[in-house]
Amino acid sequence: MPRFFHPLIMMLASATHRELVAEIQYLQSGIDFLRSKLPKRVTLTERERHNWE
Repeated sequence: MPRFFHPLIMMLASATHRELVAEIQYLQSGIDFLRSKLPKRVTLTERERHNWE
């Protein structure tokens, strides 16, 4: 691969990485919010437990 493409590919990869980090932070804040609305302990049926494995 010509050396010209390497900086371009790195720039695209870092932009994608920043977008992924922002998306993960957004989703994590949503998870934290929803967890705050749940009781401390959630009981599952055997079938629900099996689906989580």
